[in-house]
This record gives sequence, C-alpha cells and structure tokens, in this order.
Amino acid sequence: MGKNKNRYKEKIILSILFIILILILFSFKFQFGFKKNDIIQISSSSRQYVYFEEELYRTWDYEHIDKLYVTDVNGNRFKIEGKYQFFEKDQFGNKVLSETQMVNFEQDNFGRMFFNYPTIYPTLRNVPVFLDKDIVPSERWWAEAEEIVDFSSIGIPNFSIAVPFKVSYQYLGDEGNLAIIKAYYTNVYGFEKDNVYKMNIEYAPKLYTANVEMMLYWDKQLGYVVKFSDIYTIYLVLINGTRWKFTGTTDGSMNVIHKWDDQKKDDLIQKINKDLPKELKDKVEVKKTEKGILLNLGEIFFDFNKYDIKKSEVEKLKIIASILQKYFYGYQVIIEGYTDNVGNEQYNLELSTKRAKTIFDFLVNMNAINSAISYFIGYGESNPIAPNDTEENRAKNRRVQILIVDY
Repeated sequence: MGKNKNRYKEKIILSILFIILILILFSFKFQFGFKKNDIIQISSSSRQYVYFEEELYRTWDYEHIDKLYVTDVNGNRFKIEGKYQFFEKDQFGNKVLSETQMVNFEQDNFGRMFFNYPTIYPTLRNVPVFLDKDIVPSERWWAEAEEIVDFSSIGIPNFSIAVPFKVSYQYLGDEGNLAIIKAYYTNVYGFEKDNVYKMNIEYAPKLYTANVEMMLYWDKQLGYVVKFSDIYTIYLVLINGTRWKFTGTTDGSMNVIHKWDDQKKDDLIQKINKDLPKELKDKVEVKKTEKGILLNLGEIFFDFNKYDIKKSEVEKLKIIASILQKYFYGYQVIIEGYTDNVGNEQYNLELSTKRAKTIFDFLVNMNAINSAISYFIGYGESNPIAPNDTEENRAKNRRVQILIVDY
C-alpha cells in the first residue's frame, strides 16, 4: 500500500516537473522590438456592409496604407510619427486616396499608446497589449483598449468619440516562427455618458455595440505583428430611434524597413543600371530623391494618346519588373502618370491615370511590387519637368515614373 502511495506521489511530481519544463520551453515574453529610425509600414484592406433599419444601404471597400517612423527610443517607449492614408475603392476597383492624417504619439514595448493631442487615427488603440511576463500557449489575458468612433459616414461631420473597452487575448500556439494570438471583445457603450444626446441634431448617436474577433500573427524574431485579420459586427442606435448595422472583415500586414542614406541609394542605383539592358539605359532615367529612388520611364511603353502597353515593349517592361522584385519588393512603390499641357485638362488627367494604372497592374501581375502597400496616381499636366514650349520639352513631360519610397 505504501509503495503505491509513493508511486502516486512520484507521478504527481513528474507531472509537475513536466508542466514546468513545458512552461520553460514554450513560454514567451511578447515585446515590441522597434529601433530608432525604423520605418513601420502597415497596410490593410476592408469590405464593410452598411445596413439601415436592416436593409442593405451600401457596400464599402477601403484600404489603409500607413507609414510610421520611430524617431527616438527612450527606455521602453518608442516615439512615433508619420501618416495614415485612407483609400476608397472607385467603381472600377481602383484605390483612390481619400484622406491623409499626420500623427504623433508614443508606444511602450508592451503595446500601450500615449497621445498628446486629439486625433482620429489610429482608430484602434492599445491592440495588442501584452503582459510584463512570459506567456504560455493557451494562456489568456485581458487588457484595456479604445476605439475612435467617427460618425462622418452617417452625416455627422467632424465628430468622433473615444470608446473604451476590454480585450480578451489568448496565445493559441505557434506556426513556425509565428505566434498565433486570438483577440476578442464585445462592447456596449451608451453615449449619454458624453452628453452626446444633447446635441441639437436628430441623428446624434445614443448606443454603440461592437463584437470583434481578431487573429494576430506575431513574428518572434522581428518583435511585431506581421499580419492580422478581423471580422466584426457593429450596431448603432441614434436618439431618433433609427438603427444602423456595420459588418465586415479586414486583412492586413505590417513590415519594417529602413531609410537609405545617400551611399545606399547610390549603391542601389548602380545595381539598377547594371541590370538594365543596353536598349533601356539611355531611355530610363534612374535618380535619387528625398523620397527614395525614381525611375522615369518616359512614354516608351505607349503609343501617342494610348494607354495600353505596346507589344514590342512588353519584354523590356518585364526586365523593369524583375529589377523591382529583386531589390524593392518590401518597399512602397508609387506609379505616377503625367502628360503635357496639350488638349483638355480632364482628358490629360484621365490619360495619365490610365497609363499609371496599366503599369501598376502589369507590375502587380508580375509579382514585382507589393500591391498592399503600393498604388498608382495620375497627375495630368501638373508637375512638368520642362516648359511646355517645344515638342521636345512636351515629350519629356509625357511620362510614367516609378517612385520607390523609403521615407
């Protein structure tokens, strides 16, 4: 009988030791690992369904391309400034820049954010936030967060409120070097607390309810979330009794790049020129700018007044694509279209946009640029690089430029 008790005790001790060993081997302390001069690129795409009184009101596709700069590190705090860019999709599925807002805030190494002045962006704050300890797979924890709710989409301009809530987190386990974290929150918020109901408008908000589930993929080596997704349902009741519902999904990614100094830019330009074939060396101008590196393609890939790529030039454009993929896939690339000042201004704007889109689509299809963080834009006859006083100069202004951004 005594031997059985001893064996039972031994099993308990071994089980405890095994659990302790598991905790030691698989526990992980999550901390953001940003460094001074890091450039944080965050991109996300969303589709939202808006319902008014249970009837579908609109479907909304939009994207964020955000670029943040770690300007300083003080102890466990990062000083961050940069810009949040909001893009809406037009009827053809092209993303159009709708809003840019500059931001300035601090974040500590566990994810808590600190703001010195009111701002809408980032709308979701303090997600994720980690504990100051090792966390093991399957462990749960909770942390305070807030969301800036902007009401301009339902006709209340220049009005937003910070809605607090508590997020439930669970470390599910690992896939290779990625730690998988599930985040969930349900929030019910009555706006009477902020005296919003006293606003002298019939569509002031009264009650806000949100259900959000997120999946976060944390790179243990890099020290930040490299991709994320969410699915959400939001209910909004106005003081006049009308009801709105918003459902949707978001998918996004984050990566960190570093600004090039002049020597690095010179080295990259040398590599580009080395890889350019002889027939393109005199036609494609490569130069450094304050924003990064610029490739001026001119209009060699298009016939006059056309925006489809000339068949004779496709192979040359493939070479450009291979260079971009080889050296710059992780960077934001902006395709810019320009024309001369001959003809109708609106026509020129449309032509420049179509040419920029054609090059953009080609490069995306060749997997040469990251479409999540890159975009195209047409400027028409704006920003000429030569006076439009001779045919030679007008030809210089008819161009497509590839800007590789490192700022």
